[in-house]
Amino acid sequence: MSDKLLEQILSELKSLNQRMTNVENNMVTKTEFNELKEDVDGLKQDVKGLKEDANVLKEDVQEIKQDLALLAKQQHDDVIQLLKKMDNDITDIKSRTRSIENIQEQQHRVIDLLSSRSIQHEAELKRIK
Repeated sequence: MSDKLLEQILSELKSLNQRMTNVENNMVTKTEFNELKEDVDGLKQDVKGLKEDANVLKEDVQEIKQDLALLAKQQHDDVIQLLKKMDNDITDIKSRTRSIENIQEQQHRVIDLLSSRSIQHEAELKRIK
């Protein structure tokens, strides 16, 4: 073989060797791959934990909604009961007020009658004198 051919083969081998070195440098090693796999597994666990936490939060929110609905119903019932009591009290107050007004009217009539009698008695006393 000629020297020229040997040099050409040697040059091609160097070029091929350089490309192989680049490929090897760019390839992920088994250790790096295992580290990536562990990281992915850790991320999966984190996501699983987050999903579980989200489910717990959803349950808590549902319980809070139920509690709020129950409290709202209880408050509504309490307000209705209070309004009924107030209505009864107002009716009672109106009744008592009417009764007091009637008594005052009777007292006014009695006072008018007594006043009239007093004036008559005074007039009779003046006539007698």
